[in-house]
Amino acid sequence: EVRNSMGNPVYTSVQEKDLGTAGWTSHEIEKLLEEGIYTAYITPYDNVGRVGNTLSTELKIDYTPPAIPRITTIPDQYTNKRSITIEWEKPNDDEAVEYHLQIERPGTDTHSSTVKDEKYTFDVDSDGKVTFRVRAEDSSGNKSDFAVYEFNVDTVSPEPPNDIDVINSAQLDGLYTTSDINPTFKWDRVNNACQYILTVGDKNYKVSQSDENDIVEFKLLEDLKEDATYKVCVTSVDFAGNESVESPSIDLKFERTETHLP
Repeated sequence: EVRNSMGNPVYTSVQEKDLGTAGWTSHEIEKLLEEGIYTAYITPYDNVGRVGNTLSTELKIDYTPPAIPRITTIPDQYTNKRSITIEWEKPNDDEAVEYHLQIERPGTDTHSSTVKDEKYTFDVDSDGKVTFRVRAEDSSGNKSDFAVYEFNVDTVSPEPPNDIDVINSAQLDGLYTTSDINPTFKWDRVNNACQYILTVGDKNYKVSQSDENDIVEFKLLEDLKEDATYKVCVTSVDFAGNESVESPSIDLKFERTETHLP
């Protein structure tokens, strides 16, 4: 007999078992019960009507899957790291008891795993697209839909810019001279680069890559010192954070133009 939380019977059945047969037996409830907490009572009878001790157990009927886990700690869309750690929040308080993972990595079959913690670390041996999926399962066996996160592993450094030029400058024997105390530098954009590191002397400047222009320009905001010679070079940086080697450098000297009054 099965009773609901109010103590009212919702299912009753009699099952006959052959005399002298030992071991466990089972019974399938032939009724779809609503969600809730129930108590099942099992009372044994023998063939002459004698009644044994009644056993009881609590049943939780739950058809509602847990919420989709919310992924919280992730690598960037492009990363140059081989060891990856992803974390997610436990959904709906204590509903989830374990998590099912699927990881698609370049050059390998899909990896499946079941974990208890809201955190997983794995390695990616080859560059390419990675797809990470996680779903929750509760104590009743209900499973949520998958939360999905996709990212790219890229460990290949971009090329450096080929030629650096200084606008409104003169060149003689490999030395650039300018009378602009805040000169503008330019170079051709590099494929797969998203920014650059411009080095002027002992100072570094981050320069963004415009998607619209094939030429990158950057005007120096700090004043050059008179009669000082500066080594200038550029390093490319891609979306994953990989840096190129330095570009071929140039030497730049600031020479103030004198104005003569009539």
